[in-house]
Amino acid sequence: MTIKSQQGYTYIEVMMTIAIFSVIMGALYTGLVAGEVSWDRYDDTTIAQREARKAMFYLSKDLRTAKLISFDEQTADKIKFSFHSPQDGSITYSWDKTGVDTANIIRSTDSNSFLVATGIADLDITENTNDIDIQITTYTDPSDDAGDPGVTFVLNDKITKRL
Repeated sequence: MTIKSQQGYTYIEVMMTIAIFSVIMGALYTGLVAGEVSWDRYDDTTIAQREARKAMFYLSKDLRTAKLISFDEQTADKIKFSFHSPQDGSITYSWDKTGVDTANIIRSTDSNSFLVATGIADLDITENTNDIDIQITTYTDPSDDAGDPGVTFVLNDKITKRL
């Protein structure tokens, strides 16, 4: 009597293949999730830095040519100041930590207003005898991950007053 050899896989071989495949897929999924979290955090940080730089660019550019600077309102939660510029005439900047335009810097002239930057957590402008100190702080919201405090970005500039 001849015994035919049966070709195929045993139950143990199939189960081992499924287990190895599951471990590999789990590692790939973990890597993809970590990459997505890293990408989102990088994207949020980039946006916060861009907004701070944009705000600093406009404020520095305008204040370098400013004459007759007057602070209409300056508290920890709100800043509004005006000045005269040879190019644009009367310019007003405003920032509010609360209210309708929360965390936005708005630039207004006699003819128009536009949003300079968003997401500004803090704006500090200090007028000294010969210069003006500007500090702009932006932040990113913490992610849903425990222990992620978010990212804070601070820019400082010192503008010499035009006499």
